[in-house]
Amino acid sequence: MMEEILLPASDRTILYVHVWRAAEPKAAILLAHGMAEHSLRYDAFGRFLADQGISLYCHDQRGHGKTGAAHLGHLRQNVDWNLMINDLFTIKKKLIEEECTCPVFLMGHSMGSFLVRRTIQLRSDMFDGLILSGTGDNNGLAGKAAVRMAAAGCLLAGQEAHAERLQKMVFGGFNKAVEKPRTEFDWLTRDEAIVDQYLADDNCGFMCTNGFYYELMQGIQIANDLQKMQSIRKSLPVYLFSGDKDPVGGCGDGVQRVYKLFLDAGLEDVTIRLYPGGRHEMLNELNRDMVMKELLQWVMWQLEKMQKNQAAAVDGSQM
Repeated sequence: MMEEILLPASDRTILYVHVWRAAEPKAAILLAHGMAEHSLRYDAFGRFLADQGISLYCHDQRGHGKTGAAHLGHLRQNVDWNLMINDLFTIKKKLIEEECTCPVFLMGHSMGSFLVRRTIQLRSDMFDGLILSGTGDNNGLAGKAAVRMAAAGCLLAGQEAHAERLQKMVFGGFNKAVEKPRTEFDWLTRDEAIVDQYLADDNCGFMCTNGFYYELMQGIQIANDLQKMQSIRKSLPVYLFSGDKDPVGGCGDGVQRVYKLFLDAGLEDVTIRLYPGGRHEMLNELNRDMVMKELLQWVMWQLEKMQKNQAAAVDGSQM
């Protein structure tokens, strides 16, 4: 059963947090959703996890869903990428930690994946693992040219103006790998019913503003900065999964480069899973049951390792 919680953020903005609670949680996952969508799209995932003993916490991010209902696709004045990161800390400290003492995994999809990658650079000690869905590197979705274009758009048209040129540049070619696409969003998943639901949802697929794109593009640059990744604790387990036809991840190549970045940063436990034929939203793909099952297996494997390490520490202290 899902519950909606209204949680005040650090600047008193009300965050709409949706929680799928396990009866006796073994772990919790804090999920940051993607761009131009909202947290209720993860209902099936939340119910699956709760049935398996894992609670899911997912909020409508600023500029999205109920949290951003009055300004979809825009970050208001004095709201930036760092404040969105701080929202994750708020949910972790003010909600999850007050409800359970179990391990907490941080997860992000697409835009959310870049947000949580920066979050981990800042405070990897706060989380027991990192899960990345539909992520990528600087080649394709982001780049210095995109940052400059977004900055120019803010200067010439204003932060609140829709970033039509930038949106076309970033997303215009995403359907190229799709043979005879029905819609402009076929790159999301092969499941036509999911695509149609996305198109019919007023809280999905909207155009974002110059100000929003500026924060996003800068955030992607920072997330892929190897020097900043050096601050991540080396024992943090990381799980990357994506479709090998996901244009955000360079059809697998970008995801492989992100995998290498984590290894180059010295992380000791990094797993990558690329699904043949899968597109951007693997949790909504035709083989989503397998995707969710394998993600669960990775989480349970990490929990088992934590238990063994705790037991070994106790045995060592008694010697």
